[in-house]
Amino acid sequence: MRLAILMMAAVVALGLAGGCGERTASGYLLRAESKAGAGNWKEALHLAERALVIEPDNVAALIFRAIACERNGMTDKSLDSARRAVELSPDNFAAQYTLGRLYADNPNRGQEAYRALLNAYRLNPDDRDTLVLLANVAGSLRSNQVIRYLQALRIRPDTAADPALNNELAIYYIGAGNQRAARDAFLTACRSRSPRILLNAAIFFDRYADSRSNARAFYMQAKRAAEGKPELKAMCGAIDSRLREIGR
Repeated sequence: MRLAILMMAAVVALGLAGGCGERTASGYLLRAESKAGAGNWKEALHLAERALVIEPDNVAALIFRAIACERNGMTDKSLDSARRAVELSPDNFAAQYTLGRLYADNPNRGQEAYRALLNAYRLNPDDRDTLVLLANVAGSLRSNQVIRYLQALRIRPDTAADPALNNELAIYYIGAGNQRAARDAFLTACRSRSPRILLNAAIFFDRYADSRSNARAFYMQAKRAAEGKPELKAMCGAIDSRLREIGR
């Protein structure tokens, strides 16, 4: 969905800038968007390139080419195009977001991803996808800013109850020594009945909150949720072992 929105934004921007004749930059990009919508990214890229022959510094066309190159497995060219878009228009949200997202796919480009995504966040602080990526990148960089983005997501009605978000928040709060906030986040996350999140909650009550009764309850819930899943057999074995140690 996000790629489609960015591509349509590029098409609209080109249409407003240069008209929509068949052999104009916007005309080529409209056809490129149609090809991309049908899954023909090779032809979409070819048409985006035609648009840039006509308008080499058109930011919208550069963003479209970055996305099309990405879909064709041309990572370096995709980054080059996104970087050029940012150079030409540093206040363009779509350009900064696209560059940050592309960098975020490479674990060795975390700092560059963070800078671009932070720029995108400043330009559009209400964008959910930017916040999610910022939180992920900040977490991978072990930045103390991660809590800022996690909390910003926590107050959004569309993400407040997200299990993965609340699980991440709980883990952060444990590290920060805030057990009450960790407990509340885990209780929200556990509504998903995810075996691994239930196990995390059990470990929290077992090791950090010193509540064996709650730990046992969550260990048992995690085991029930994991039953019948071969990939979680080892997890069930570890739960059984711990339950024997603390007593059922």
